[in-house]
Amino acid sequence: MTTSALNHIDSDSLTAWIIDKLAHLLGVDKGAVDRELQFSDMGIDSIMAVSLVGELETHFGTDLDPTLLYTHPTIVDLVSYLCEGKK
Repeated sequence: MTTSALNHIDSDSLTAWIIDKLAHLLGVDKGAVDRELQFSDMGIDSIMAVSLVGELETHFGTDLDPTLLYTHPTIVDLVSYLCEGKK
């Protein structure tokens, strides 16, 4: 997995992008997306999770593990991982 393409992205911008995508996937207002709630508790299923990871890959031009939302189960965890490039 390569996250170096995301190292230059600021966490606020990435958080806003993810919230926008999740709100669209869930059909809710952006304000209803809780950054600390687990994706599964938001109603994100495996198909949605893989779709979101695919959109991240396409938008940021990097390869990511399709199970990323399960190993980093909240927006806060995911953004921290992606911005810091941890393995």
